Amino acid sequence: MTKYFVLLSMSILFVTHSFAQSNKVAGPEITYGNVKVEDFKPTAYEVDSSAEAVYLFDRGNTYFQGNNQGFFSLVTERIARIRIMKKSGYDIATVIVPLYVPKSGDKEKLISLQAVSYNVNNGQLEKSAVEKDKIYHEQSGNFENVKFTFPNIKEGSIIEYKYKTESPYFSSIDPWYFQGGYPRVWSEFEIELPTIFDYRMSLDGYRNFDLDTFKQKENNYSILVPGNQSYESSHSINVHSKTVVRKWGMQNVKVLKNEPYISSLENYTSKISFQLSSLKLPDQPIKNYMHSWQEEAVDLNKDEDFGHQLQSTNRFLDDDLKDIPTNDSIETVKAVFRLVQNSLNSTDKRSIWLTQPIKETWKLKKGSVADINILLTAAMRRKGISADPVILGTRDHIRPFDIYPIMNRFNYVLCRVNYNGKKYFLDASDKHLGFNQLNSYCYNGPSRTINEQLPELVYLSPDSITEKKSIFVNIDPIGNDSLDIGVSVNYGNFESQYQRDKVLSVGEKKYLETIENGYTPSVHFSEATVDSIKNYDMPLSLNFKYKQTIGDEDIYYFNPIVFDREKDNPFKTAERSYPVEFTAKMNQVYYLNMTIPEGYEIDEMPKSARVKLFENEGMFEYLISTQGKAIQLKCTLRLDKATFSPEDYNTLRDFYGFVVKKESEPIVLKKKKN
Repeated sequence: MTKYFVLLSMSILFVTHSFAQSNKVAGPEITYGNVKVEDFKPTAYEVDSSAEAVYLFDRGNTYFQGNNQGFFSLVTERIARIRIMKKSGYDIATVIVPLYVPKSGDKEKLISLQAVSYNVNNGQLEKSAVEKDKIYHEQSGNFENVKFTFPNIKEGSIIEYKYKTESPYFSSIDPWYFQGGYPRVWSEFEIELPTIFDYRMSLDGYRNFDLDTFKQKENNYSILVPGNQSYESSHSINVHSKTVVRKWGMQNVKVLKNEPYISSLENYTSKISFQLSSLKLPDQPIKNYMHSWQEEAVDLNKDEDFGHQLQSTNRFLDDDLKDIPTNDSIETVKAVFRLVQNSLNSTDKRSIWLTQPIKETWKLKKGSVADINILLTAAMRRKGISADPVILGTRDHIRPFDIYPIMNRFNYVLCRVNYNGKKYFLDASDKHLGFNQLNSYCYNGPSRTINEQLPELVYLSPDSITEKKSIFVNIDPIGNDSLDIGVSVNYGNFESQYQRDKVLSVGEKKYLETIENGYTPSVHFSEATVDSIKNYDMPLSLNFKYKQTIGDEDIYYFNPIVFDREKDNPFKTAERSYPVEFTAKMNQVYYLNMTIPEGYEIDEMPKSARVKLFENEGMFEYLISTQGKAIQLKCTLRLDKATFSPEDYNTLRDFYGFVVKKESEPIVLKKKKN
C-alpha cells in the first residue's frame, strides 16, 4: 500500500477481479499445538533482534454462518504463537478477549478457548495449559473481557492460544492488525464473505502484502427461523450465495515506533477494517447500512445526543444574550463567542456526542467539547447568526474518510459561523483561543459541516496555514568586557497558544526564570516582558535583555543565534516508514545586529549559505555580513508544505542536519594587537 489508507468495495473487487494478487511467500504451516524443541533454538529473530517478545505467527479467520435467530452470525477464529525473549516482555503473557454483551439485545459469545505455554527442560518439551478456573470474566460497561495469564513463563518461553467467537453484529467486522506493539514474523487474515453482503474495506499502512489471494465458491447457509407465536413452529431456510475467500499475509512486520512530527500512528499501522455498506437478499430490495452524508446529517440533527437540541428555540439563553447588540456587525459574532467561552469550563472530554442537555451545560457552567461548541452553535442561531456544528478527527485520533460517514473516526466538534460570505471556525472549549483560531490538533484533514441541506466537506489541512515567527536580536558592547543583549520574539498562532498556556499555568515570573535557566550558563534578565498574555486574538510576544561577560579572553567564541537555535536534528532514525507531518507550514526569521566590542576584531566568521529543500518545498538561508564594527545576520528557515512522504525523509533529515550544523557555527573574535 502506498497511501495511508485505501477504501474499497469488497463486492466490486471480488466480482470484477480488479486487483492484483500477490503470492510472494506462502506463509508458514499454522497448526495449533505443533510446537517442537527446535522452535526454541533461535536466540533472536530477523524482524527485530532486540525484541522483548515476537509473534511467530498470528492468524485470524472470519466467516459467516446461519444461526438459530433467523439470520447470520459472524464467526472469528484466531491462533497466535509468541516467543517471549526478555522479562520485560512478560506482559504479553496476559491476554484479553473482549466480547460485546449489552444489557439488552443479542450478545457475542466465546465458543472455545485453549492456551498453553511451552518450555524446554533437559531437552524435553514441557507444556503448561491454562486451566478453566484461571480464565476470568470481567465486566466493563457493555463489554465482558475474557482474561487469562499463561503459567510458567520465563525468558525463551513459547506461548500459544486459540479461540473462537460468535457475534450477531455483522455490520462492523473487527479490524485485523498486521502490526502492533510487538514484531511479527508472520501475520495473516482470511475472510469468507457471502456476496449478498457488500462491505467497504479500508487498508491502512505503508506495508505491501506478501500474500494476497482470493477464490470464489458456492455456499448454502442454513438458517433456523424461530416461531413468532406458540402456534408457529420454527422452520429452516437455505440461502444460496456466492462466497468470496480473501487472504492477506505479511512477513517480518516491525513495530511502528512513534517519532517526531506524526499525527496518529493509527493512521499508518498496517491493518484491514470493514464496514457494511449494503445487504442484498434474494428477491428483496437492497438494504443500505452506510448512509450518504446527506442522510447522516439528517440523522445527526435528529439525534438527542447531537443536533436535536439545535432545533429547539433555546430561550434559556435570552437573559444572557440580551446585552449583546443585534446588529449587522462581526462584533456581535465575537461577543457571542466570548460570552460562551468565558462562561463555561471544559472537561476536555473529546467526542462528537453530548454528555448532557445543552441547557444543563449552561446551568452547570461546564461540559465536554461537544457540549460547549454545540451550545455555542445554539447561541449563535438564537442571535440570528448562521451557524452549524462541524465534526472532525483530531491529530491524535485516526483520520476520517473524506467520502464515507464512518462516525468512529470523528471525535471533536467545532462551531462554524457563516457571516457576510466569510466562514469562521470557532472553539469555545479552550479559554485561551482567539476568535477564528483553532488548536493545531484540529488540522487533520477531512471534516464535515452538519447541515441537512449542505453537509459540506471541509479540509482543515496543515498545508493551509503558515506558522510565522520572527526574532530580533540587538547586541551592543558595554566597555570592552561585556555585551548587552536584547531579544524580541514574535510568536506564530500555534506557538502563541503553547507559550501562553505555559505562562498562565506557572505565572510570568516562573516562566521567565525557566527561559533564564535554559541558557548555559544561566543568565539573569535585567528587563523582561511577555505581551498579549490575555489578548487571545493577538500573537504572544516576548522581550528581554541580559548581559554576557567577555572577560579578558584573547579569543572569544560567540554563537550569533542567541535564542531558539536548532540544537538537535529531530530526525534521528536511518529510515522512516510513514510521513513527516508538521502542524503547519513554517516561516521563521532571525535578525541580528551586533557591534563588535572595543579592542576586538573578527578572527573567523561563518560563511553565508543557502540551501533549498527539493526545488520549492522549503529553504534555509544564512546571510551574514560585516561593515566596519557592525555584524548583521539574517537566518531564515522556511517549509512550504507541512507533510512530507516517507520517500522524502532522508532528504528532509539531511536538510535539518545542515541547519543544525550551520546554526552551531560561532563567530570568533580576537583581541587586537597593540
